[in-house]
Amino acid sequence: ESELKKAAKKGIRCYVLENDITLTGDWIAKDFKGAIYGAGHTLFAGGYLSGGMFENLSGVIQDLVIDTDMDKITISQNYAILAKNSTGIIKNCMISGDFEFESYSDEEVYVAVFAATNSGEISNCTAKVSAKINNNRSSNVFLSAFAGVNNGVIVDSKTLSGKFEADTVDMAGIATLNNGVISDCENNISVSQTSSKEWHPNSAGVCVTNYGTVEN
Repeated sequence: ESELKKAAKKGIRCYVLENDITLTGDWIAKDFKGAIYGAGHTLFAGGYLSGGMFENLSGVIQDLVIDTDMDKITISQNYAILAKNSTGIIKNCMISGDFEFESYSDEEVYVAVFAATNSGEISNCTAKVSAKINNNRSSNVFLSAFAGVNNGVIVDSKTLSGKFEADTVDMAGIATLNNGVISDCENNISVSQTSSKEWHPNSAGVCVTNYGTVEN
Protein backbone atom coordinates (compact mmCIF):
# COMPACT_ATOMS: atom_id res chain seq x y z
CA GLU A 1 0.00 0.00 0.00
CA SER A 2 2.74 2.46 0.95
CA GLU A 3 4.67 1.73 -2.25
CA LEU A 4 1.58 2.24 -4.42
CA LYS A 5 0.84 5.57 -2.73
CA LYS A 6 4.43 6.70 -3.32
CA ALA A 7 4.19 5.61 -6.98
CA ALA A 8 0.97 7.57 -7.48
CA LYS A 9 2.47 10.62 -5.81
CA LYS A 10 5.60 10.60 -8.02
CA GLY A 11 3.37 10.06 -11.02
CA ILE A 12 6.01 9.92 -13.78
CA ARG A 13 7.48 6.42 -13.75
CA CYS A 14 6.46 2.90 -14.76
CA TYR A 15 5.31 0.46 -12.08
CA VAL A 16 4.26 -3.19 -12.10
CA LEU A 17 2.19 -4.77 -9.34
CA GLU A 18 3.53 -8.05 -8.02
CA ASN A 19 0.78 -8.59 -5.44
CA ASP A 20 -2.79 -7.68 -4.63
CA ILE A 21 -2.95 -4.52 -2.53
CA THR A 22 -5.47 -3.56 0.15
CA LEU A 23 -5.98 0.07 1.11
CA THR A 24 -6.27 0.68 4.84
CA GLY A 25 -6.32 4.48 4.78
CA ASP A 26 -7.46 7.46 2.76
CA TRP A 27 -6.21 7.83 -0.81
CA ILE A 28 -5.52 11.35 -2.09
CA ALA A 29 -6.06 11.75 -5.84
CA LYS A 30 -3.04 13.10 -7.76
CA ASP A 31 -2.15 13.83 -11.37
CA PHE A 32 -0.50 10.78 -12.94
CA LYS A 33 1.67 10.74 -16.09
CA GLY A 34 3.41 7.40 -15.66
CA ALA A 35 2.26 3.81 -16.10
CA ILE A 36 0.81 1.24 -13.72
CA TYR A 37 0.61 -2.32 -15.00
CA GLY A 38 -1.56 -4.32 -12.64
CA ALA A 39 -0.56 -7.70 -14.08
CA GLY A 40 -4.06 -8.93 -13.21
CA HIS A 41 -3.74 -8.07 -9.53
CA THR A 42 -6.51 -6.46 -7.52
CA LEU A 43 -6.58 -3.22 -5.60
CA PHE A 44 -9.02 -3.81 -2.75
CA ALA A 45 -9.91 -0.20 -2.10
CA GLY A 46 -12.77 -0.55 0.37
CA GLY A 47 -14.30 2.89 0.85
CA TYR A 48 -11.05 4.81 0.44
CA LEU A 49 -11.52 6.10 -3.13
CA SER A 50 -14.24 8.62 -2.26
CA GLY A 51 -12.04 11.31 -3.84
CA GLY A 52 -11.20 9.16 -6.89
CA MET A 53 -7.89 7.48 -7.69
CA PHE A 54 -6.45 10.11 -10.08
CA GLU A 55 -7.29 13.76 -10.70
CA ASN A 56 -5.75 14.01 -14.20
CA LEU A 57 -4.53 10.84 -15.91
CA SER A 58 -2.26 11.26 -18.94
CA GLY A 59 -0.37 7.99 -18.55
CA VAL A 60 -1.32 4.31 -18.75
CA ILE A 61 -3.35 2.11 -16.40
CA GLN A 62 -3.43 -1.47 -17.65
CA ASP A 63 -4.42 -4.95 -16.41
CA LEU A 64 -5.63 -3.65 -13.05
CA VAL A 65 -8.68 -4.80 -11.08
CA ILE A 66 -10.25 -2.36 -8.61
CA ASP A 67 -12.70 -3.69 -6.03
CA THR A 68 -14.41 -0.98 -4.01
CA ASP A 69 -17.69 -0.24 -2.21
CA MET A 70 -18.70 3.25 -1.11
CA ASP A 71 -21.77 4.50 0.72
CA LYS A 72 -23.24 7.98 0.48
CA ILE A 73 -20.42 9.82 -1.26
CA THR A 74 -21.23 13.53 -1.30
CA ILE A 75 -20.20 15.16 -4.58
CA SER A 76 -20.26 18.75 -5.79
CA GLN A 77 -18.14 18.40 -8.95
CA ASN A 78 -17.24 15.83 -11.61
CA TYR A 79 -16.24 12.50 -10.12
CA ALA A 80 -15.01 9.07 -11.22
CA ILE A 81 -13.52 6.18 -9.33
CA LEU A 82 -10.47 5.87 -11.59
CA ALA A 83 -9.86 9.30 -13.15
CA LYS A 84 -11.66 12.63 -13.01
CA ASN A 85 -10.04 13.61 -16.34
CA SER A 86 -8.26 11.14 -18.61
CA THR A 87 -6.21 11.88 -21.70
CA GLY A 88 -4.28 8.64 -21.27
CA ILE A 89 -4.86 4.94 -21.87
CA ILE A 90 -7.01 2.72 -19.65
CA LYS A 91 -6.75 -0.84 -20.92
CA ASN A 92 -7.82 -4.32 -19.75
CA CYS A 93 -9.08 -2.99 -16.43
CA MET A 94 -12.05 -4.03 -14.34
CA ILE A 95 -13.89 -2.07 -11.65
CA SER A 96 -16.44 -3.74 -9.40
CA GLY A 97 -18.50 -2.54 -6.47
CA ASP A 98 -21.64 -0.92 -5.15
CA PHE A 99 -21.88 2.87 -4.77
CA GLU A 100 -24.23 5.51 -3.44
CA PHE A 101 -23.89 9.19 -4.37
CA GLU A 102 -25.53 12.40 -3.18
CA SER A 103 -25.08 15.45 -5.41
CA TYR A 104 -25.25 18.95 -3.93
CA SER A 105 -24.00 21.00 -6.87
CA ASP A 106 -25.49 24.02 -8.61
CA GLU A 107 -23.37 23.23 -11.69
CA GLU A 108 -23.48 20.32 -14.16
CA VAL A 109 -21.94 17.20 -12.62
CA TYR A 110 -20.74 14.10 -14.47
CA VAL A 111 -20.30 10.94 -12.40
CA ALA A 112 -18.72 7.83 -13.92
CA VAL A 113 -16.97 4.66 -12.90
CA PHE A 114 -13.87 4.95 -15.13
CA ALA A 115 -13.51 8.62 -16.18
CA ALA A 116 -15.74 11.65 -15.68
CA THR A 117 -14.19 13.10 -18.85
CA ASN A 118 -12.36 10.83 -21.29
CA SER A 119 -10.25 12.39 -24.04
CA GLY A 120 -8.00 9.35 -24.32
CA GLU A 121 -8.69 5.64 -24.80
CA ILE A 122 -10.67 3.18 -22.72
CA SER A 123 -10.35 -0.30 -24.22
CA ASN A 124 -11.22 -3.87 -23.27
CA CYS A 125 -12.48 -2.76 -19.86
CA THR A 126 -15.25 -4.17 -17.70
CA ALA A 127 -17.54 -2.62 -15.10
CA LYS A 128 -19.43 -4.82 -12.66
CA VAL A 129 -21.19 -2.16 -10.64
CA SER A 130 -24.42 -0.98 -9.11
CA ALA A 131 -25.04 2.63 -8.14
CA LYS A 132 -27.66 4.84 -6.54
CA ILE A 133 -27.53 8.59 -7.01
CA ASN A 134 -29.74 11.47 -5.87
CA ASN A 135 -29.72 14.99 -7.26
CA ASN A 136 -30.47 17.32 -4.36
CA ARG A 137 -30.27 20.55 -6.39
CA SER A 138 -31.79 21.86 -9.63
CA SER A 139 -28.62 21.33 -11.72
CA ASN A 140 -28.07 18.64 -14.35
CA VAL A 141 -26.43 15.48 -13.02
CA PHE A 142 -25.25 12.58 -15.20
CA LEU A 143 -24.28 8.98 -14.33
CA SER A 144 -22.55 6.43 -16.56
CA ALA A 145 -20.19 3.50 -16.36
CA PHE A 146 -17.23 4.38 -18.58
CA ALA A 147 -17.26 8.13 -19.22
CA GLY A 148 -19.51 11.05 -18.34
CA VAL A 149 -18.23 12.98 -21.35
CA ASN A 150 -16.43 10.96 -24.01
CA ASN A 151 -14.22 13.03 -26.32
CA GLY A 152 -11.95 10.08 -27.06
CA VAL A 153 -12.45 6.36 -27.72
CA ILE A 154 -14.29 3.70 -25.76
CA VAL A 155 -13.85 0.34 -27.46
CA ASP A 156 -14.38 -3.37 -26.70
CA SER A 157 -15.72 -2.60 -23.24
CA LYS A 158 -18.79 -3.84 -21.42
CA THR A 159 -20.81 -3.62 -18.25
CA LEU A 160 -21.83 -6.82 -16.53
CA SER A 161 -24.91 -7.33 -14.38
CA GLY A 162 -25.82 -4.43 -12.13
CA LYS A 163 -28.34 -1.64 -11.65
CA PHE A 164 -28.33 2.15 -11.83
CA GLU A 165 -31.01 3.80 -9.70
CA ALA A 166 -31.44 7.55 -9.61
CA ASP A 167 -33.60 10.52 -8.71
CA THR A 168 -33.59 13.33 -11.33
CA VAL A 169 -30.35 12.20 -12.99
CA ASP A 170 -29.60 11.48 -16.67
CA MET A 171 -28.11 7.99 -16.98
CA ALA A 172 -26.49 5.75 -19.58
CA GLY A 173 -24.71 2.43 -19.55
CA ILE A 174 -21.59 3.51 -21.47
CA ALA A 175 -21.35 7.36 -21.64
CA THR A 176 -23.88 10.13 -21.08
CA LEU A 177 -22.41 12.54 -23.66
CA ASN A 178 -20.46 11.15 -26.61
CA ASN A 179 -18.40 13.46 -28.82
CA GLY A 180 -15.95 10.74 -29.79
CA VAL A 181 -16.19 7.04 -30.67
CA ILE A 182 -18.00 4.24 -28.85
CA SER A 183 -17.32 0.97 -30.64
CA ASP A 184 -17.98 -2.73 -29.94
CA CYS A 185 -19.35 -2.04 -26.46
CA GLU A 186 -22.08 -3.80 -24.49
CA ASN A 187 -24.25 -2.67 -21.61
CA ASN A 188 -25.93 -5.12 -19.23
CA ILE A 189 -26.72 -2.68 -16.42
CA SER A 190 -30.41 -2.02 -15.93
CA VAL A 191 -31.40 1.63 -15.63
CA SER A 192 -34.19 2.74 -13.30
CA GLN A 193 -35.08 6.29 -12.40
CA THR A 194 -37.62 8.58 -10.79
CA SER A 195 -37.87 12.36 -10.57
CA SER A 196 -38.94 14.31 -7.53
CA LYS A 197 -38.64 17.58 -9.49
CA GLU A 198 -40.68 19.07 -12.30
CA TRP A 199 -38.64 17.78 -15.21
CA HIS A 200 -38.03 14.44 -16.83
CA PRO A 201 -34.51 13.00 -16.84
CA ASN A 202 -33.25 10.93 -19.75
CA SER A 203 -31.90 7.40 -19.77
CA ALA A 204 -30.21 5.23 -22.37
CA GLY A 205 -28.49 1.90 -22.73
CA VAL A 206 -25.43 3.30 -24.52
CA CYS A 207 -25.40 7.12 -24.44
CA VAL A 208 -27.93 9.85 -23.67
CA THR A 209 -26.61 12.40 -26.19
CA ASN A 210 -24.49 11.48 -29.21
CA TYR A 211 -22.57 13.89 -31.46
CA GLY A 212 -19.93 11.31 -32.36
CA THR A 213 -19.91 7.71 -33.57
CA VAL A 214 -21.61 4.70 -32.02
CA GLU A 215 -20.98 1.47 -33.88
CA ASN A 216 -21.28 -2.29 -33.44
